[in-house]
Amino acid sequence: MRIPDLIIATFISPLLLLSSISYASLFHPDETPLSKDNTWLINFDDHDEGTYGWLDHYLDWSGPKWQMGRNLVSVVDGEEAYSGKSLKLRYPKGISSCKGKKRCIFWPVHLGTKLEKLYYGYRFKFDEDFDFIKGGKLPGISGGKANSGGITPNGKDGWSVRMMWDGKGRLVQYVYHPDQPGKYGDVMFFEGQKTIERGLWHTVQTMVELNTPGKKDGRIISWLDGEKVLVKDNMRFRDVKGLKINRFQFVSFFGGYGPDWAPTKDEYTYIDDVRLSLTPPFYDDE
Repeated sequence: MRIPDLIIATFISPLLLLSSISYASLFHPDETPLSKDNTWLINFDDHDEGTYGWLDHYLDWSGPKWQMGRNLVSVVDGEEAYSGKSLKLRYPKGISSCKGKKRCIFWPVHLGTKLEKLYYGYRFKFDEDFDFIKGGKLPGISGGKANSGGITPNGKDGWSVRMMWDGKGRLVQYVYHPDQPGKYGDVMFFEGQKTIERGLWHTVQTMVELNTPGKKDGRIISWLDGEKVLVKDNMRFRDVKGLKINRFQFVSFFGGYGPDWAPTKDEYTYIDDVRLSLTPPFYDDE
């Protein structure tokens, strides 16, 4: 069992303040499995049920700069969990968008390296009576400034690829890239998608390969429950070589923005078995 948050707050924090040592330097967050060319596996089996503690969060994700919405996340086991223990995400009634640390769940996870190609995936479940409203966001990856919120990439600043559910419960990739057709992200529907079945665990895997600057040869491929459901070739994410894959975006909220996007009751999803890898972590790339 990991050191309780109370011990960290009572004993370690004052020592770090006195010695001018940061938490980051103590735990070396820049060192991740990916920085050593290994698959990064994140599960929650060793955590206590209940509150998702500060230290558990910090060590799971290698010291992200902030923990927005950790108050909305808990650790569950038993029938709610995939296997062992899982994260349960709460979306408060009447809240849409991601404009405050108590309103949405968002922490940027630095990979410890900068990549041209990355596979990533996770298990997820919508609660049995989940109301999709108009849609919402689920985790993905990004580079540079991780453009979102209506900031169209210019080829030099950043880009992002996040999964999303729509008002009918269909899954899409929601992509910010320089050639997107409008101000907001490009919606790329999964092939043959119907309403995702609530109350059951699903597995998503996505591969993003950046383009060669000056060419449109980037790719996005997604698999859902073992089936290849999205292939997007001829993508342009960047115009400069220095813009790479450097971040996993653990983000989830309803929206869009505005009351018509907000849930009418508290809603819940579950996530487990997050994998970031240089090779396919769940399904063969065929």
